[in-house]
Amino acid sequence: MRRSPITLALTLVSALALVHTATSASLNECTDYRGKGRVRLLLQPDAPGKTDQPKPELGFQMEQVFLRPDRMLLNVDLYGIRQQRLATGNTEQEYQPTMGLVIEKKYRNLEKADENPIIAIQTSIVEFGRLLRDAKSARTVGEEKVLDYDCDIIEADCKEIKEKLGGLITGKKSNGLLEGKLKAWMAHGYGVPVKLEMYTAAGNLAMALTMEELRFNTGVKPEDVRLNVPSGTKKVSIDVDLADKDWQQKMNQELHRAMSQASGDRPRS
Repeated sequence: MRRSPITLALTLVSALALVHTATSASLNECTDYRGKGRVRLLLQPDAPGKTDQPKPELGFQMEQVFLRPDRMLLNVDLYGIRQQRLATGNTEQEYQPTMGLVIEKKYRNLEKADENPIIAIQTSIVEFGRLLRDAKSARTVGEEKVLDYDCDIIEADCKEIKEKLGGLITGKKSNGLLEGKLKAWMAHGYGVPVKLEMYTAAGNLAMALTMEELRFNTGVKPEDVRLNVPSGTKKVSIDVDLADKDWQQKMNQELHRAMSQASGDRPRS
């Protein structure tokens, strides 16, 4: 399955959601949050480079709006192209502005999937915090204030997330990430990361997520968590049965047919 640069970077971010924290203090309930941040993905983190030149990287802005229990809006801006994903329960919608389409995927048997295919849910920092709490290798290595939040700096082994990464980072593709470390700056009282970093075995930064704005329990309403698309935008919808071992191949085939049909139905200018 071919992955776009946005999907690749988001999957790396979502991989961090499968590790857990060392903090055990009582936490405030997070009913909703709004946040903006930036993701940096170093393309060749261990490659030798010139000291006067930065290493090649992929970077994009990200916005999240979350409403408990299962409503999540993710906006990504890469090279001026804005992509939106909305997850509600087992359904995810993605707006593709270059195609003028909303792509809706309704997942069945989600509990039978080896990994969650819903990118928006995977990148929820609330989910990051919830899952970071149980990592066997997690340990507190310091404290720092980030965005006015007092944070514990938690370090854990990247290898704990290997199984959930599937074929994305295995064998020759690992670039030392599986043997490396990750750091999470966890906000006191909320237990969610304000900042995340992933390092290779050589100790070089491979990925970073830094929140630039973050507010909890601001009174987000369901109508605040929706796709913002032009009126009359077409939508294609497909069902995806995750109990089928070939669900990815069948999903891509069905999606290709649905998008081709939608494109063919458009009036020619």
